[in-house]
Amino acid sequence: MKKVHAVLITSLLATQSFAASTQPGIFKGEVMPVVNHPLFISAEGNYTTNSLNSVTVHGVSLSKSTNNWGGRLAAGGIYQATSTMGYTAEIGWGYYGKTTFNGDSLGVNNQASIYGMDLLVGADYRYSQFDLYFKAGGLNQNVKLDRKTDLSRFVIGGATTGNTDITTTVTTVVPEIKVGGIYNFNDRLGVSLAYAYVFGNSVRMNYSPTFDGTTNSINTTTTSPPVSLSSLSLGLVYRFA
Repeated sequence: MKKVHAVLITSLLATQSFAASTQPGIFKGEVMPVVNHPLFISAEGNYTTNSLNSVTVHGVSLSKSTNNWGGRLAAGGIYQATSTMGYTAEIGWGYYGKTTFNGDSLGVNNQASIYGMDLLVGADYRYSQFDLYFKAGGLNQNVKLDRKTDLSRFVIGGATTGNTDITTTVTTVVPEIKVGGIYNFNDRLGVSLAYAYVFGNSVRMNYSPTFDGTTNSINTTTTSPPVSLSSLSLGLVYRFA
């Protein structure tokens, strides 16, 4: 009879343990179930400042305004090495805002938009309902510059008229780091908060256009891209268990 009781107790404990381990989500401080190799997608809104500092024409700096808002979509995966530590990688595409330099009296309007695809790898640490991570990699950064020019004001001498609209895009690959955290509502959905920094130059452009009676001459001094970015993002993460 004692052997029968022992078998029944053992079976009951095993059943309870299995039921507890298969409960979805996190409740009352429980550690979330560990899922090996989960894939995820994420969508973030970001607020980004950049190092596009100035545009100068004939020694006069143009007025500057920046729309700092943007967004990023990404997909990746996590290899959970232990119950708390994992390795993660992701690929994403982001838009990081637009900066405008305007000088109507000088005949120049410059707009610079920044966007690109990045690849990041790093480590993920899980504590209760939170994931904390650090990632590093590179951004294929595109700086699209659209310059509209009223030549009658832009070129000194008064003999040049007309308007130009020139668009150029400079593409470079630059280092990027990202640190952040995820609050997990359950084992599939979480909200993320992160900070990313992209290494680049302090970019300045200086134009000195003249007309000698025969030809136009535009002397340009620039500090070229890449542009450094400092980006704070808030988003949602969805895991495919």
